[in-house]
Amino acid sequence: MCDKDVQLIDEFAERYSLSWEIDIHGIKPVIVGKDGAFIYVYDEANGNLGICFCPDDLPGDGWNLTIQSALHCGMKIIRDCLSEAYLAFDPKNEKQCSMALALCQATPAPDAIAQNALTSGVIAKARQRKAKQLEHQRVLKELALERKGCDLSDYDPTYQPSEYRLTL
Repeated sequence: MCDKDVQLIDEFAERYSLSWEIDIHGIKPVIVGKDGAFIYVYDEANGNLGICFCPDDLPGDGWNLTIQSALHCGMKIIRDCLSEAYLAFDPKNEKQCSMALALCQATPAPDAIAQNALTSGVIAKARQRKAKQLEHQRVLKELALERKGCDLSDYDPTYQPSEYRLTL
């Protein structure tokens, strides 16, 4: 296991006997809970995890109590919306981990270590395939530009256009 995000999730999952899955949209490791809640790697550099959950599913005044408890134990609010909330936490802090697990409601798996070892191999292969696919797309793009007779002397293959475009 060489990827930091996989290592962070795997260590957390192993400590609490949880199994993790692969989020297919970004080929990222996540621990899936109930009602769409999941734990993911929020800040790889600082080793922080995040939890996403739906505050609408909390009973009565549950959101106020939850956010007060989360802030009291040192968790940070990343995003607070009507239909989903994101909190960051330190996986080494036991209080924060307990709070995150209570919100996520992930259930321990009896054979979690074996499942996680298998999933680690799968995610590594998936990331290799994705890297090959991106390289193939880059080469095809360059070939198409050459066929059109474009000057590629200042072409930057790493350039990615922004999703956000200003229109006037």
